[in-house]
Amino acid sequence: KLKNLGLHSDVVVVNTSASDKIVPVPVIEAESKAFKDKQIITIRSGNKEDKLYYSDGSASQKQFVPYTKPVTIGKSAVIRAYAENNGKKSATVEASYFKKENDWTVTIASKNHPQYHAGGPDGLIDGILGTENWRKGDWQGYQGQNFEAVIDLKKVQSVSQIDARFLQDSRAWILMPTKVDYFLSDDNVNFKPVATVTNTLDAKNTDVAIRSFKAAFKNSTARYVKIVAYNFGKLPDWHQGAGGDAYIFIDEVQIK
Repeated sequence: KLKNLGLHSDVVVVNTSASDKIVPVPVIEAESKAFKDKQIITIRSGNKEDKLYYSDGSASQKQFVPYTKPVTIGKSAVIRAYAENNGKKSATVEASYFKKENDWTVTIASKNHPQYHAGGPDGLIDGILGTENWRKGDWQGYQGQNFEAVIDLKKVQSVSQIDARFLQDSRAWILMPTKVDYFLSDDNVNFKPVATVTNTLDAKNTDVAIRSFKAAFKNSTARYVKIVAYNFGKLPDWHQGAGGDAYIFIDEVQIK
């Protein structure tokens, strides 16, 4: 429930004369933020009379150029764009896209909050790190349940470090997991525990915080990596939402 996360909307509409109209920012769209081979980027404006300009940040395109058709990228890039109308420019917007460096896949056993999916299972290994502004959508949210996922590395390989990132914003019911367990397997059936990382951040801390639950261990071999993060549980009596179910927010899992 969105009210549990402290979300609200304050929309103010102001009538302006034609000469004072602000040029709206364009919208940058793509199938997903992460891709394997190539990604098609579309930029659009709500006003067909707007002229659009963009830059992909590459060495060959440091300046903004006119946008006339969808743009195809083959490597990680930050796309920036603005609209222009009658000599007036909109603010510049940007969107980051990341090329995946591997063919790993993720299976998540838990069910995320529908508004906080951050690109689905692949969002956990897409290289996109969320910020403290979790409302931007770069975090996956799970309420009232543990988080469990298995990453398939596609072949048996050496593993010596696993790092999962979590966020806490206690006023919005988002708390660190109490602990995170890591497991390895060759067959996706028999998993061997390799590390446990326990949370050290006080739930009463009201600052928005990001923590890495990093575990380094003796070099092992495995094809499958399992992560289990344990939910805080019911919000305690001192919390304004006492009795409600806490959330786990996770954005990325890195394996070395």
